[in-house]
Amino acid sequence: MTANRREGFVGPITLSVSGLPNRVSVLPDPVSKKPVTLAEGETEATLTVKSGTFERREEFSVLPIPGTSYISVTGTATVNGETVKQSTPAIPLTIVEAPFIVTVDPLRFSIVFPAKAKDDAATVQDSGTVAIAANLTADTEATESEMPLTKEAILTLAIVRQGGFTDELTLTPIDVPEGFTTEAATIPVGETEVKVPLKALSSLKADTYEFKFRGTATINDKAFIQDSPILKVKIIH
Repeated sequence: MTANRREGFVGPITLSVSGLPNRVSVLPDPVSKKPVTLAEGETEATLTVKSGTFERREEFSVLPIPGTSYISVTGTATVNGETVKQSTPAIPLTIVEAPFIVTVDPLRFSIVFPAKAKDDAATVQDSGTVAIAANLTADTEATESEMPLTKEAILTLAIVRQGGFTDELTLTPIDVPEGFTTEAATIPVGETEVKVPLKALSSLKADTYEFKFRGTATINDKAFIQDSPILKVKIIH
């Protein structure tokens, strides 16, 4: 967005957007987490529009209905002690069908670390979660003096293809907490899922940890990005 400042006005201008369709929102500033603001003396700012929401306890994403809506951006500032607002003309916002939707199975599960290294590895079902099998890796066969232990679970990364999209895409883990390791994977042309390992260290504190996967594909020479719902892994000692 560009502001045409007049009569020497250099104060901050807060930006807001009206007319957004359902399941479409404008993200706050990534640093301050507050509404996007033109800082004192600045004339340009970037607004990031996000489409889609997570529903049914965040187990899958729901995208907005394709079509064209008309939005407007309003700038609000204080001039001589009074609030002044100025809005843009209507801006067409066109939503097209997403080429794919990313899902992960399971989304919620618990990993239990036994008191002794020789105990069997296990995952247990937490309230409202899906339990999965977790296997001891070679690292776990070490003695107690060689702690921490490592447990491994398998995640199924899947996509729902739409609109005739058949190309390959890459799925990359995002915001993985320290103590967990997993890997990026590629879903080949025409296929819909791939499995990746998730490893956790016993040095992790008993808590619930979150991260997600980001799907990326090139469509019409442009990158299309779609995030999975957030995974929640509970560590129990």
